Amino acid sequence: MTWVIFAFPNSWYSGRNHSRQGSSRCAFVRGRSESDLFQHLALACFFLVQPSAASEPDPAALFATHCSSCHGPGGNLNPDSPVVQGLGVVPADFNDPLFNSREPGHDWKMVIEHGGAALGLSEKMPAFGDTLTEHEIESVVTYLKGIPGEHDYPDGALNLFLPLNTIKAFPEDEVVWKSDYVKRDGVDVWENVFELEKRVGKRGQVLVELVQSLEDGDSDLDKIEVGGKYVVHTNAQNTSILTAGSKFEFPIHGGEEEWLPYLAFGRILNSEFTFQGHTRAKLPFNDFGDGSFEVAGIVHWTHSPWPRNAFPGLEVLAEFPFDRGNGPNRSDFAEVSIIPQVRFGLTKGGHVALNMGVQIPVNERDRFDYVAQMNLLWDFADGPFWKGW
Repeated sequence: MTWVIFAFPNSWYSGRNHSRQGSSRCAFVRGRSESDLFQHLALACFFLVQPSAASEPDPAALFATHCSSCHGPGGNLNPDSPVVQGLGVVPADFNDPLFNSREPGHDWKMVIEHGGAALGLSEKMPAFGDTLTEHEIESVVTYLKGIPGEHDYPDGALNLFLPLNTIKAFPEDEVVWKSDYVKRDGVDVWENVFELEKRVGKRGQVLVELVQSLEDGDSDLDKIEVGGKYVVHTNAQNTSILTAGSKFEFPIHGGEEEWLPYLAFGRILNSEFTFQGHTRAKLPFNDFGDGSFEVAGIVHWTHSPWPRNAFPGLEVLAEFPFDRGNGPNRSDFAEVSIIPQVRFGLTKGGHVALNMGVQIPVNERDRFDYVAQMNLLWDFADGPFWKGW
């Protein structure tokens, strides 16, 4: 008679499933035959063999294997290396915190997966979608974003779409043409704004605007506007941003100068929706009491990771005049408008984009019938205007 020591799972004894995988007890089994012995062994092995957990990817090793020949060991780019010299284009320098922070991580994921040409970048950047898993690509992107270490630049994930009216919180290097056609009883007005935005330091931006209007056949350069903003807060998860700024308006052909201080806010709601909003005061230099307070907000549907696409948004704008007048001509508490709009990414990387919409008055409808609005932006930090079409 043979006695064999088997290792059986605890659950054989308790009748319950234990959360600790692989725990066992020793048992003595009295075998009656060799056939019984093999049956018991097979059954025991079935219960005892547990699948091993999938190992986490090593992004540093993946980078060293697939990326370092061009981007340098650990992301330390050497522009004088023979490989880089032979490319004919300088690869991305991930150690530069300004460059590293400009673009959102999901854009880099798209470049790694589909290659540079798919997003209007260099065709020398190959696609790794068939080489690396999605989880491996995501780990490499996280690794790349961490190469510069701690810094004060706001993350590019917070660089949300430029709305038609709501002030954008993220500092940018952009040239923007804004155009409004105001349809009303009497004389229509067409106004154009040409804006230059330039980043200053790690969190700041300055801007200059030239305002031109066409009314009743006469075209004039009406105003010059200068201003700036500064990012005062971003959260640790890089899902929200708060900016303080102001702008000064200087009329060229008479009129009152104005000071417009504001707070601008942006938040990533989830993978498909973003929100932006601002509060702003419009304060004439001569008498602040003749001014107003403005609130605006917009939700964009970011339904696709591809920048060259159409992204709808719905914006609400409300202005609260300090002096509403008296008697029967007293104005409403607020002048409210809604602005449905669509952003079109024109280039593969989205650094040139067109936003179009219509401002519709909800109340105080004698202000105008509607305003057809448009802005065309060029993010010149991402390359020439003609790149990636």
